[in-house]
Amino acid sequence: EGIPNLNVIYLKDTLLSAKENAIFNLYYKTDQHWNEYGALVGFSKIINEIRKDFPEVSEINFDDYNFDTTYTDGKDLAKIMMLHKSIKELEIRIVPNSKYKYQRIDTVKYDIPEVFPYKKVHQLYYSSVDKQLPNGLVIRDSFTNALANLLPESFGETTVVWDTWCYELHEDILENEKPDFLLTIIIETNIPFIIYKHNSIRKDGFNAIDPKK
Repeated sequence: EGIPNLNVIYLKDTLLSAKENAIFNLYYKTDQHWNEYGALVGFSKIINEIRKDFPEVSEINFDDYNFDTTYTDGKDLAKIMMLHKSIKELEIRIVPNSKYKYQRIDTVKYDIPEVFPYKKVHQLYYSSVDKQLPNGLVIRDSFTNALANLLPESFGETTVVWDTWCYELHEDILENEKPDFLLTIIIETNIPFIIYKHNSIRKDGFNAIDPKK
């Protein structure tokens, strides 16, 4: 608090409030992540905050989307118990009523750390047809997977970087991309990595979440 131009958007209250009357669960039952419906709820709040500085960004209207549902094998928590075939998970897919107004640009501009396991999605670039919208740089983790089609639809040029769970400022990327805003999406349990970095990056193997390891 009190840091100029820094806005912390804590989504807990938003998600708990939406949960009361939600037509679907907001999170998977067999995984720690939110599903696409929960991501839409959270993103709606994020957009409302961004609109305070960039009113040209459209509000999220749930009537603009349809929701396709299907049952799949259970996810990580079920796999740990080797019950993923017997415990089913409801998968919710967001389908817009109109065609997406952006395209993905297939390029790599920045070095990808050797230790990062998901190299194909380390950095993603999108361009919207509406060049009047603000440009954004998004530092992400796996919670952004469910926002893949929402982020670029709301902004002009969108750069999305998964920086090995370190959530750094990346002054070199900021200087190169010159975004109108920087959005860091982080699961609360990973906040220590902002200071101590992820243990896969640290040469001493220190684990900021569980220092006893």
